[in-house]
Amino acid sequence: MRGQKILVQVTKESRDAKGPTLNNSSIPGRFLVLMHGQGSAVSRKIEDDQKERNLRISLRF
Repeated sequence: MRGQKILVQVTKESRDAKGPTLNNSSIPGRFLVLMHGQGSAVSRKIEDDQKERNLRISLRF
């Protein structure tokens, strides 16, 4: 949900104009996994093709 806060781990402090580097964390859910910098993955266990398609479409936004 928009506006929620999450805890992250900083692996390198910020330097010059660049911000800090974060670890490669992921947020697992019931039907998908959100991965920082790598996009997302939809579960292969979803049997309803329409539900899977809708999830993939909504992830594009």
